[in-house]
Amino acid sequence: MRLSLRSVIGLHAAFCGVARILAQPAFTVDTLDLAFSKITINEGLSQGMVSTIAQDRQGFMWFGTKDGLNRYDGYTFTVFRHDAADSNTVRESTITGLYCDRMGRLWVGTATGLDLFDDRTERFVHVPIEGSNGDWGSVVHIVLDDNGDLWVSTTSTLVKLTFAEPFTSHVLPSFTTTWFGDGYATISHTRDGTLWGNVNEVTFRITPHHGVPDGIDTIGTIDFCNAREQFGALTVVEDTVRDKLYGIYENGIVEVDRASGRLEYLIQDSNTLNWLQALNPVIDRKGMMWLATFRGLYRFDPVRRQLTSIGTSDPDLGPLISTLKWSMFDRTGTLWLGTAGYGVLKYDPRIERFNNQASGSVRALAMTNDGQVLISHYNSYLTVFDPGPGRYSTRIKRVDQRWPAIGAELPTQYAEMTVQDRDGVYWSYLTYGILGRYDPKAGTFELVRPAREPGEPEDGFLFPLHIGTDSALWCGGNQGLWRIDTRRKACVVHPWPTAAVNNPYPFTTAIHQGSDGVVWVGTVKGLLRFDPHADTWRIRAHDPDDPTTLSAQTVFAVCPDPADPLNVFWVGTNGGGLDRFDARTGKFSRFTTHEGLPNDVVYGVLSDDAGCLWMSTNKGIARLDPRTGVFRNFNAGDGLQSDEFNRYSYCKDKQGRLWFGGVSGFNWFDPRELAEDPAPLTVRITGIKLMNKPVIFGSPGAPLGSPAHLSTGMTIPYSASMVTFTFAAMEFSAPELHQYRYKLEGFDPDWIDAGTDHSAIYTNLDPGTYVFRVRASNRDGIWDEQGTSFFLTVRPPWWRTWWFYTLCGLVTIGGVLLYIRSLRVRQVMLERTVDQRTHELKREMDRSEELLKNILPVNVAAELKLRGHAEARHFDQVTVLFSDFKDFTHVSEQLSATELVEELNVCFNAFDRIMEKYGVEKIKTIGDAYMAAGGVPDPSGGMPLGVVLAGLEMQEIMRERQLERMAAGKPTFEMRVGIHTGPVVAGIVGRRKFAYDIWGDTVNTASRMESSGATGEVNISEATYQLVKDEPDLLFTPRGRVAAKGKGDLEMFYVRARSIRSIVDAEPSRRDPMVVGPRLRKEEGSGSMEERTSLLRNVRILLAEDNDFNAMVAQGHLEHAIPGMRLVHVLNGVKAVEAVRAGDFDVVLMDVQMPEMNGYDATRAIRALPGDKSRVPIIAMSANVMKAEIDRCLEAGMSKFVPKPYKQEQLLSAIESVLNGKDVR
Repeated sequence: MRLSLRSVIGLHAAFCGVARILAQPAFTVDTLDLAFSKITINEGLSQGMVSTIAQDRQGFMWFGTKDGLNRYDGYTFTVFRHDAADSNTVRESTITGLYCDRMGRLWVGTATGLDLFDDRTERFVHVPIEGSNGDWGSVVHIVLDDNGDLWVSTTSTLVKLTFAEPFTSHVLPSFTTTWFGDGYATISHTRDGTLWGNVNEVTFRITPHHGVPDGIDTIGTIDFCNAREQFGALTVVEDTVRDKLYGIYENGIVEVDRASGRLEYLIQDSNTLNWLQALNPVIDRKGMMWLATFRGLYRFDPVRRQLTSIGTSDPDLGPLISTLKWSMFDRTGTLWLGTAGYGVLKYDPRIERFNNQASGSVRALAMTNDGQVLISHYNSYLTVFDPGPGRYSTRIKRVDQRWPAIGAELPTQYAEMTVQDRDGVYWSYLTYGILGRYDPKAGTFELVRPAREPGEPEDGFLFPLHIGTDSALWCGGNQGLWRIDTRRKACVVHPWPTAAVNNPYPFTTAIHQGSDGVVWVGTVKGLLRFDPHADTWRIRAHDPDDPTTLSAQTVFAVCPDPADPLNVFWVGTNGGGLDRFDARTGKFSRFTTHEGLPNDVVYGVLSDDAGCLWMSTNKGIARLDPRTGVFRNFNAGDGLQSDEFNRYSYCKDKQGRLWFGGVSGFNWFDPRELAEDPAPLTVRITGIKLMNKPVIFGSPGAPLGSPAHLSTGMTIPYSASMVTFTFAAMEFSAPELHQYRYKLEGFDPDWIDAGTDHSAIYTNLDPGTYVFRVRASNRDGIWDEQGTSFFLTVRPPWWRTWWFYTLCGLVTIGGVLLYIRSLRVRQVMLERTVDQRTHELKREMDRSEELLKNILPVNVAAELKLRGHAEARHFDQVTVLFSDFKDFTHVSEQLSATELVEELNVCFNAFDRIMEKYGVEKIKTIGDAYMAAGGVPDPSGGMPLGVVLAGLEMQEIMRERQLERMAAGKPTFEMRVGIHTGPVVAGIVGRRKFAYDIWGDTVNTASRMESSGATGEVNISEATYQLVKDEPDLLFTPRGRVAAKGKGDLEMFYVRARSIRSIVDAEPSRRDPMVVGPRLRKEEGSGSMEERTSLLRNVRILLAEDNDFNAMVAQGHLEHAIPGMRLVHVLNGVKAVEAVRAGDFDVVLMDVQMPEMNGYDATRAIRALPGDKSRVPIIAMSANVMKAEIDRCLEAGMSKFVPKPYKQEQLLSAIESVLNGKDVR
């Protein structure tokens, strides 16, 4: 079907009267250079003539060139070209139009027709359209209307494809075509469903219908006064920000009324604008219109009706932007430009958030009274910048240009820094000791030379300059801090509290005066506080040994905290980062690169109106939110003049904008416009390699049936278990800065931070199923928590399959059965002989091994058994314990041989249990001496603290034993203990009678510690003291240097226990069936600790114990383990009997040796009580575990026996046993 436009073209006269307005006068076009980046054939683009650009639903960018269709993921290109031998390729390599419809389908226009791209198969479906006159032309625009019909404009016509039925796939239904005129055509679509097109320079509005004729109105001619001028084709673009329509033609821009079609000129000038029309004008998120034309790029502000010609800040990109063919904004707001032969340009509008003025290096910045900014340049006297128009309002290059006579007095004609006082007078630091005062109202200029007295020499550097809250001019000099009355020009100096030095910078680096009048001065020797009212100074300097002081000696900036400006200050330092100083506490806290600061040299610090801090560094500008401690960093890629900034070059204007100067100019910006982009990035898996070879989906044997970014997973053989994933974030402003994290679930225990690397390699994967996940962060560091995932299944090799395992199992079982059958007869014959010999050998081996273990440490015995010998070893740190009974010979003469051996056996058995408890190795006994060592043969066992605690418990055992024997009228032993830590050599001596021993000076020193000590004390050396001195439960008594035989004077310390609970938890060996310990019979020790203690809840216990130490141990163990336990403690047997008679107790814990009445007699007295009180269970407690002692307890009527020292498990087991009725008499 073909529709003639001759009739509707004639209707243009009806609009002439409505659209008639006066032509506007000529105007000027502003210019603006922006930071573009390029993508050319050097980066992988197939060809430089880019006629069309689109973004698909997956986020990939597509570029149409004269040599193929390019898909771009931010790193690499995939090129689709025509292949005459493959009908599934694109019909023509010259791509002229691209369109992604609302269904996500990509339509591809070429120089000879239209294709539909199937993204799952990456094949092209050719749309069979035949031109009305055989000349189809090149596709320009493609639009899908709201009815689901397709409109295609070409260089020869406009055609509509009306589909017979709706379709959402890539299978084309049948369709009919409607042609609209001949000639170059364009078409566009607005949100209300209206189409705006033109054919052969006639513009018309279309209301599309499905199956019936479409509604068409023309908009064609405007009457300029009395002369008609047909402006030709009008390209319509919709402003979704302001809900307006604009039309662009060759010489101007108009606003189009949606309802009437009436046009209103916004700009028009046939002399200035002779080629303004663009193929694809676009509107950005701020409502600015961008026009890519053959004469360059323009930006139009519809509100101000201001047209700006856009250039590039990089002069090398000038030729690229001069001839453009296409423009578009992607989903993240990046502008893409197709050029006529030079590739693609892109621009991130977010860069404009930083206003940038290139001006060379800036020495200082300061505000004027009227909101302008003083820019101190090198080789310049006075420069004032007006941010409104973005131009310099005042420029005086040299002093002698305006004031030749005064200039002749100066060695330099330039100013290093300038400020303006309240009267509008400019004060400048000119040269050594000289300030310049310029009054622009009076036109006068004079020199001010601050000095204490007339005739004195000038005071060196007068820098920096600061107008304080008192309206005075403050500056630093060699002599001190100067205050200058700006009206009377009276100069007063306040001498420094420390000697001023001008190395490596002038002494004064920053000045701030608070509303309380206090002046804070940054210097090369720290932060100074000056109170003008009291005329006092306070210095805050850097102390490398104190992290609460200033982090670096040189201070570059001082900024009051916006929430507490009189008490809290933020200090920028030279190399120490940013400090927060609390004047109330005098403490500094530090923020460095470890906390996220980009660089530790902080030149300037400013606060914004939201309470955040901004600082300039050598690595860009950083923002810190003090409430969260989180930094956000910006660099030259975000629009800064450079990454490097300068000292003194920072200020804040009345509108809240912040200004920072650096080596290439200065920036100013509104912090409110720099809010983070919360939108997460979309990540796509862009490629997969197996064994370093790309996986070509759809190829024979390939594990992928569709492209990697559309696949959910794949299965690979075990032989191809080296997998490489490549991925990309679908944001293109700066792909090289994207950060990634990935994880292969089932292989990686946690996420891997890949940085900017966009690939992951896995090798030697075991058979199984894995899930590969990848995330990316956007431009503002916001991470996409969802990311994308891909399932990977690795098939097992044939020898690890279930059927192979089954076959092997069957073969193995059959072979074993046959072998067993063949050996059955022989087995019966040999079984008896083997059993007999085996039993004999095992019995002898067990005897030998048991004997060996009793003689040697376990691991040494194992080494001796395995190798036949044990190597002697050197140990760097071993804690050696010596004990010895004082006057042993004298006491032993009072005992029989049997009594002596029995008493030594009682003591040494108790010592052995203590050593076992603390993991200390018993070395040997020599007569009455006992020697043990911690750290041999296992360096991790028997730490110095354990040896000290063992010595303390040994003394406690001896004290209790003394009380028992003294109560029985028997002689007692008193013991000395000495401990020293140091290196030893340990090994086995002897061939037939083995012995494990240690040698070295450490052993001798430990012996001297023992002999130099006192009875009842644990004497330790300085080496041991240094290792255990921080233990809170120990008390130390320094003895000073004590003479030791053969050792000279040695530092010694007595050590005692402060708290019992944390150091006493003994585990004695089991010696008798009655003794309760950790090796109880199975029925007694069964059940968890929670189950057992719950059975003892609220138990009533009487503890009869005269020793406070033992009482504390028992009470601590029981309170910790038994909920609701009630315990009564008495000090002797008499009190115990009275307590049982007067109260009700479930169990009695009875010490056998107590004053007034011992435990034996007390037990007999309790058993003689009437009624149930006589049957209360009584548990004996004694350090003597000899059988005679246990029998004595039983004879007295006790129920159980617990040896001392004891542990929690023993007490609980004994109580549980007697309360369950076991052994209760």
